[in-house]
Amino acid sequence: MPVLLVLLALSNSLLLRDQFYRVTEYCQIAFYALAIVGIRWNLRPALLRLPYYFCSVNAAYLWSAWRYAQGTKKVKWE
Repeated sequence: MPVLLVLLALSNSLLLRDQFYRVTEYCQIAFYALAIVGIRWNLRPALLRLPYYFCSVNAAYLWSAWRYAQGTKKVKWE
């Protein structure tokens, strides 16, 4: 999923000539800006914290996949 999200952002930025894709680009920027703000502040209402949680889960997946590919860390769920 994280790789697809990066590809989505990149492909969307290439299609900015169309109004629809400009709106979706602005929505993506707002979403990721809320995620960055969510790192520092506890946003209210809780709905505003969803981008932070979504991005942190995907970042954790990328980090663990990278470490697994490097062979440095193997974690078992117990």
